[in-house]
Amino acid sequence: MNFKLSILLSAGLVILLIWFLFGHKINMFYPFYIQSRPLVLIQIQDTELKVEIADTYLKRIRGLSGRENMPDDLGLLFIFNQADYHPFWMKGMKFSIDIIWISQEMKVVSISKNISPESFPKNFSSTEPAKYVLEVKAGWADQRAIEIGDNFVFKNKK
Repeated sequence: MNFKLSILLSAGLVILLIWFLFGHKINMFYPFYIQSRPLVLIQIQDTELKVEIADTYLKRIRGLSGRENMPDDLGLLFIFNQADYHPFWMKGMKFSIDIIWISQEMKVVSISKNISPESFPKNFSSTEPAKYVLEVKAGWADQRAIEIGDNFVFKNKK
């Protein structure tokens, strides 16, 4: 067998082995490899919403980028280790969203509405430190009259 061919085949086998062992954990082939996402129920004032949780570095970096759309009854909740001014941008986004920042005290502290993908590379941030950031489909906050100061509750957090 040709030496170059054997090196190439060995490298390919190593890549496949790494993907099978670790690819599902770090989701390195997203969006081609889509893992199931457990949902958590939250509530802001009287409105309940199912959310996916982004509580790791890789999940927070990926966010909603690459997705074609988002259902009205679903959101993505970013959970940070500490309250801060966490900036967001629309890199890789294909639809507009509302971003809702929530304090460590579980109160809505800032809302950015109808942010379009075309706004990239502009950053959006809260006016006060936030520990949680909720991304929902554009118009969601207005349709449900979400306002600064509204209470935030986990209904079935793991």
